[in-house]
Amino acid sequence: MTQGHDVISPTTAPFAGSRGMTDDEVRGLVDAYACATELSLEAGLDGVEIHGANGWLVQQFFSSNTNLRTDDWGGSREKRMALPLVVVDAVDAVRRRHDRPDFIVGYRFSSEEPGERGLTIAAPSPWSTPCWTSRGGICTCPCGTSTRRRVGVRTPP
Repeated sequence: MTQGHDVISPTTAPFAGSRGMTDDEVRGLVDAYACATELSLEAGLDGVEIHGANGWLVQQFFSSNTNLRTDDWGGSREKRMALPLVVVDAVDAVRRRHDRPDFIVGYRFSSEEPGERGLTIAAPSPWSTPCWTSRGGICTCPCGTSTRRRVGVRTPP
């Protein structure tokens, strides 16, 4: 299924056959979001949506179920928010560099996820904290629930 590519995740998960990403790989992921935004602008698209939901990689970094890191990308709730916030900042930087305030930047997040340590609607929303709300211009925040047990994505060798 991975066609020779590694399955990666925030933290090594032997049961899923994934390995934890290095700091350089995490930073490369942020650069990839910026590059995709650049390409979207060049292609004439109206905007992009960052998919930080449904058990996909960006949400895995925010989730205490899948992010067991002890570096700058994991641990406390604030540190687990680091990747989503850095991705948003990178995407917004491209939009600003192109002077395109009309370019829509959306962020999709899961409001709930399974497991004892999963996100719940009852918990205070991290998306209403100053570190999130200070980022202007995020136009859409659709949310859903994460019911998948997905733990990794493919990356080229």
